[in-house]
Amino acid sequence: MIVKTKIYLLDVSMEAVEAERQLQMVETLKGMLSDRRREKVEMLRLPQDQLLSLGAGYLLDLGLSEYGLRECEATFGTAGNGKPVLLNDPEIHFNLSHSGTMAMAVFSGREAGCDVEREREARMPLAKRFFCREEYEDLAALPEGSSRNHRFTRYWTLKESFLKVTGEGMRMPLNQFRIHLTNPVWAESEGRKLPYRFQELSFPGYCAAVSLAGYEEEPCVKIIKILSECM
Repeated sequence: MIVKTKIYLLDVSMEAVEAERQLQMVETLKGMLSDRRREKVEMLRLPQDQLLSLGAGYLLDLGLSEYGLRECEATFGTAGNGKPVLLNDPEIHFNLSHSGTMAMAVFSGREAGCDVEREREARMPLAKRFFCREEYEDLAALPEGSSRNHRFTRYWTLKESFLKVTGEGMRMPLNQFRIHLTNPVWAESEGRKLPYRFQELSFPGYCAAVSLAGYEEEPCVKIIKILSECM
C-alpha cells in the first residue's frame, strides 16, 4: 500500500450553529466513532474539550477511510515508545493534535508527528529556560507583540511535532535539539542535522506543524474543513 502524506485540519467552532443543531452534530459524531473514543470524550468535563476530542476522532475516521478503514473498527495499540499505532496496518502512520477550536491529523507512509496551537503570548522566561540559546536569542531580538508571539508559537509547534514523530515526548528536553526557521525548516542536535522534514501551516490565530521521518521531499495534501459543514 502506498501511503501519501495527508494533513487534515478541522475547525470545530459552533458559534454560528443553533443549540439544537449542535446537540445533533455531537450525537452524530459519537455514533460514528468507537466506544474507546466516546469513553475518552465523556471523561472530559468541558464541552469545548469534548468537541475537540470528537473532532480529532472525526479526522482519524476520515483519514482512515482513505485506506478502507474506519476508526470504530481499527485495532489500535502503542509502540515501545508509547506512540499510538495501527496494529493491523503498521504501514499507515498517523498523529493527532488539537487546540482552541482546531483539530489536526496527519497520515503518512513514514513516521509522522503533528501539533496545532492557538497563537499565544511569547513566554520569554519559559523560552530562556527550555529552548536552545539561539532560539531564545532569535525571539529576544524581536519587539514584544504579534511578531514575537507568532514566532514563539512556530517554535513551539515545530518542537512538539518533532517530539511526537520521534515518540520521545517529554522524555527529550526541548533544548536538546535546535529548530532552524529557514526555508526549508530543519533541526539539529549536537551539530548534526537530524533526518526529519518539516511542514508548517499558518492561518489566522493558529500555527501548525508536521514532522516527517526522512529527508525526501514529497507533496503534502492539505485538507481543511469546518465541522458544521461536514455534518
